[in-house]
Amino acid sequence: MRPHRPGRYRCGWPAALLAGGYLTAVVVFGVIAAVSGDGEVVWWLVVRQVWSPPLDMGWYALVLVLAGGVQSWALWQILRGRVVGQDAAPDRHVRRLRRVLYAYLAVQLTFYVAFFLPSPWWVDIARDVVRLALVVLFHRVLDGTPRALRSVALAAGTLGVVGSIGEEVFDELDVRAVEQIFDLAGLDGLLWSLWLLWSLWMVLILVAQARDGRWGGVTMWSGAASMLLALLVMPLAFGLAGDFGGFRDPAITVIFGLFEAQDVLMLVWLARSAHDLAGPHAGAVPRRERPVPARAPLGRRHGRRSARRSPYRAVVAVAASVVTLSLLPAADHARGPFTSRSDCERPRSAAGEYGRHVESRPMTGETAFVCEVRRSDGSPFRQSTPDLALVAYGHRLCGVYTRNDPREIARVREAGGVDVRGLTYTLAEICPRAAAIVKANRDEEDRMIAEWKAEQQRICDEAPRHRPLIRPESASVRREPLLTDYGNLEAYEEDGENDPFEDGLYELLEKNELVAALPGHMAIDVYSDAVTCVTTETYRRRPPVETKGWHHVVEVGYRSPTGEIKLGDPMGGAELPDLALHGRSGDYRIRVHYAWLPWKGEKRGAQRLLIMAYPGRGDEVVVHRERTDP
Repeated sequence: MRPHRPGRYRCGWPAALLAGGYLTAVVVFGVIAAVSGDGEVVWWLVVRQVWSPPLDMGWYALVLVLAGGVQSWALWQILRGRVVGQDAAPDRHVRRLRRVLYAYLAVQLTFYVAFFLPSPWWVDIARDVVRLALVVLFHRVLDGTPRALRSVALAAGTLGVVGSIGEEVFDELDVRAVEQIFDLAGLDGLLWSLWLLWSLWMVLILVAQARDGRWGGVTMWSGAASMLLALLVMPLAFGLAGDFGGFRDPAITVIFGLFEAQDVLMLVWLARSAHDLAGPHAGAVPRRERPVPARAPLGRRHGRRSARRSPYRAVVAVAASVVTLSLLPAADHARGPFTSRSDCERPRSAAGEYGRHVESRPMTGETAFVCEVRRSDGSPFRQSTPDLALVAYGHRLCGVYTRNDPREIARVREAGGVDVRGLTYTLAEICPRAAAIVKANRDEEDRMIAEWKAEQQRICDEAPRHRPLIRPESASVRREPLLTDYGNLEAYEEDGENDPFEDGLYELLEKNELVAALPGHMAIDVYSDAVTCVTTETYRRRPPVETKGWHHVVEVGYRSPTGEIKLGDPMGGAELPDLALHGRSGDYRIRVHYAWLPWKGEKRGAQRLLIMAYPGRGDEVVVHRERTDP
């Protein structure tokens, strides 16, 4: 067998072909996007999202091409494997670390970077368990690094991962009491503190790798570049995007490109960290062997048998110490109860006597204020603040709000970023001045709504009354104006034979744009933006046709299977009187008259609707008057 040449990678040629093919595709489609403006293919290749790019790509496709180049290089670095001839070191901790690095790489590729498979909460926890194994094994493998650096990295990584696992588990199990401990320690729902702890661990590990000497330049620079993007470049990009009005124009393209670059560089660091551990890197500095210090158990002399401290016990001790120190300041301020968002949303009484539903009483005072803060995602108050501290802070802001001193308001805004004038509705439950303003605003809104309703009522009160040419069996003039959500009045009689969602009635309605009917199902179309004044009449025999004063008159056949024909808003609004003749089932003819009502100089101020029903056979649609403009 011919020996392998030094520096040759196990999968070098296949990895180069795959990476080169991917880069060629990105460049070709990037040029097409730059020329044509259609960047869906290059967007999908680089960002791996099925939805279209946010704008005409143009020369912004260059950002995606550059990100695709980074991904192609990363693909080559990951897939080419380790140098041929390097064998896994006999150290069991090194072998375990390589396996865990490859496992973490596979999880990241499968669920979070490349394929975006669904990741339920247990997948996130499994990933965190792998991360915890990375923390412990790096601590064991980097035994030539100064103890202080390793200890801080161990504490930061362990606390960050354990906090993430706790937050996930207790949130999924809805164990609020334990989850609040993590919140009070600064590990809130956004996981900002946990991300900072993990970033600190990553930076310290990169420093330790640089000192150790077993890892090459590609490994170090890929990890450092990933952290630089995460800690500096992407926050700057988000800030600029916010300054220019959000994710519009090229901003979202740049940000997605940065995200993809940061993700793939981290994957390169994982892969190369594992590859380089397969054997000593060129120029590697051998690990320093330190003598094992002899430690005697407590209460005994040094003459006894020496003992070596287990690193796993050190992990537990460091994590417990850091958690305790983190909880002490928070516990010092945690006076009194803590009301969570779920507590506010949970009704105080779900069932009353005999199991009937009972609505909970509206919250007032300080409880209502606390829940208003908990429900508001954009609130300036810290969500982890205990109730009593939150109420005390609210009363201090109430004083600032009541005094309304511009200089004091400016000082509060500069000191804490709180605009007191914008907290009127939040402070209303505990601040009399804010409550008075809220009440005045609501009274004004109620007055305007009442005036609007009164005007709509006057329209129908002054609308012309229909004078039947023959005596109807029953007639009804709706006193209140009718308003519909989507401009539809619908009657549906359930007989087990027709499906109102699939019978095609609304396709028939499009033909005359006023009324359509099928057995057991009828619909009338009006405008949803205008009030409707309705009159219904039921006859024993066919009434004379009337078209004078109407803009549209259509008659259709309708078969009633149950003898109850009640038109109403299908979204749950008002219902009109029964059009059936004394509960008679069978065939009917329905004649609908429609006209616009002028009001205050507007020709289309409101709508007038007259609906006639009488027994009669025939399914034909008769248009007595075509639609005309007012």
